[in-house]
Amino acid sequence: HNLYNKTATVYLEKLGKSFIFGVDETVTLGESKLEFSLSGKNTAVDINYMTKAVNAVSLSRNSGENPVVTFGFTDASTMNAEVLCIVGGKGVYASDYLGKEKAVVLVTDKGSFNALIKTKADGTKLCFDNFAEGCIEVTLPEDMDYTSSLALEKARLIYNFYGNSSDFDGSFTRGNADALMSLAAAMSDKGTPKASYTDYYIYSKAEIEKCLKDVFRIANADISFSFNYDSKTDSVRVEKLCSFDNPLNGCIYDIAYPVSFSMDSGCLKVICGFTDGGKAEFYFDAEGRTEAYAVYEPLVHRHTPQVRFGTAATYVSVGYTDSVTCSDCGEVFVPRTTVAKKILGKTSKITATTSTSAIKLNWSAVKDATGYEVYYKKSGSWKKCATTTARTVTFSKLSAGKKYTFAVKAYIKQSGKTVKASTYTTFETATNAVAPSKITAKQSSTEIQLNWTACKGATGYRIYRKTSKGWEVAVSTTAKTTVTIKGLKAGTKATYAVRPYIQTANGVVWSAYTTYTAATKPATPTVKVTTPSKGKVNVTFSKVSGAEVYQVYYKTGSGGYKLYKSYTSPSTCSITSLKSNTNYTFAVRAGIKTTGGWIYGSYKPVTVKTK
Repeated sequence: HNLYNKTATVYLEKLGKSFIFGVDETVTLGESKLEFSLSGKNTAVDINYMTKAVNAVSLSRNSGENPVVTFGFTDASTMNAEVLCIVGGKGVYASDYLGKEKAVVLVTDKGSFNALIKTKADGTKLCFDNFAEGCIEVTLPEDMDYTSSLALEKARLIYNFYGNSSDFDGSFTRGNADALMSLAAAMSDKGTPKASYTDYYIYSKAEIEKCLKDVFRIANADISFSFNYDSKTDSVRVEKLCSFDNPLNGCIYDIAYPVSFSMDSGCLKVICGFTDGGKAEFYFDAEGRTEAYAVYEPLVHRHTPQVRFGTAATYVSVGYTDSVTCSDCGEVFVPRTTVAKKILGKTSKITATTSTSAIKLNWSAVKDATGYEVYYKKSGSWKKCATTTARTVTFSKLSAGKKYTFAVKAYIKQSGKTVKASTYTTFETATNAVAPSKITAKQSSTEIQLNWTACKGATGYRIYRKTSKGWEVAVSTTAKTTVTIKGLKAGTKATYAVRPYIQTANGVVWSAYTTYTAATKPATPTVKVTTPSKGKVNVTFSKVSGAEVYQVYYKTGSGGYKLYKSYTSPSTCSITSLKSNTNYTFAVRAGIKTTGGWIYGSYKPVTVKTK
């Protein structure tokens, strides 16, 4: 089946002969040559047709109303092949197909072909793989009757586990009850066991009957025939065979090709030999259920499998898989293979907690690790600085604002030896920079300029502003030691924080911050001056946004201003005992207190003459 190389497709002219190929053998077929690379496995293959490319396929019925496939070749020749049955499903070249498509082997009077049955919404189709030309599809007649089963896989499972000790003719007896129930449990997914153990299942009567009906068409079986029947619970213990999804798992005797397929009284009759020399006949109905089977003595001795259990690999030594040999003749069925040493994993997820003088590293555990070695990079080379069985280490008495690159490598101690991981994780971090020691400000009525001392090691600075909801996300980020905040209203006061940071390969290391309360200069108050009586003046001034103090000044002539009084809110102040018939000038300015002291807005003088 499925013979092809990289350039030729695979339909072969009939030779009337069969071959069994070993590993990487070359066989000359007439004037053609096919090379088979079988990846270390002995594989049996039917050779039926010389290499020709197919360019047409049709499906019809012959005079006996049997389906016939007609192949057209690129050399203008044709070939008719009468369809005997279609064998396929899970386990038969099915790994490359998805959905409702089913890989099958089309058994004809001239040999067997790989094909693909498609059961999609556009109708059932039979697809022939022509690897050089593509896929040729033929629509199946709606009334076409074909048998689809897992005949060969079922035959292998039956032969490997029960041989001729339990031939089956359709009857469920005390002699074959346990064998049939074990086979049914392995082949069917209809019944569900009550419990599963290492070597056996427990089934209720109703559930094992579902399996028997699905696989052997046996209904109302008397499970009390079983030697493992429990009358108290009306349940039975069933031997656990290998998974039917992978019937070669644990099975020793493979089917020897060629295999005979034919139709007998409405059943698919399969006759096949096995690699130990045995022979068997199997009958399967149209639903793939086993009607009967008979197994005959092998021509050579039946092998007695012996398992040599392997050993698990460690970090120090290699391991070995289980092997299976015949204890009588020594034939190797499953060779022993080497399992590579285990490899210690790479440390991951390193994090750091930092201060201006210390760094604490933490990391995730490495499976099976005994401990960890910690390194740091100095002058381009690694220096080991700590060995610990914990997943954390702290380095102290470090300089502020300095970057460090660390590496953490796991190790394990086994059999008196220390094995280190071949890979490690590097991590760059830094000690915190010291917060700015001094901040100053330049303030106008619409801008605030903050200036601060440089912080050693800092990559840059982020400036925050405190509001009623807390600190805002950065007002600005800069690599300089100054920032100007523009577009502010007069009399706007706020507390700012300057926070240095250090950018590393593994993230940002933030430091402590220094705060500064600054404000824009307040606006000029509106001032009204009146002279209500002799030697008396009333000065009234308006409220200014943000003002925390109002200072009232006056002077005579060209003399200097004198502070009369300070107020915390708008008011009218009365100044008495002034000289009569004298010119006085009055001025009011607003002030706001900041970290650097009071800042004041401008003023607009008003001059009046006293009575």
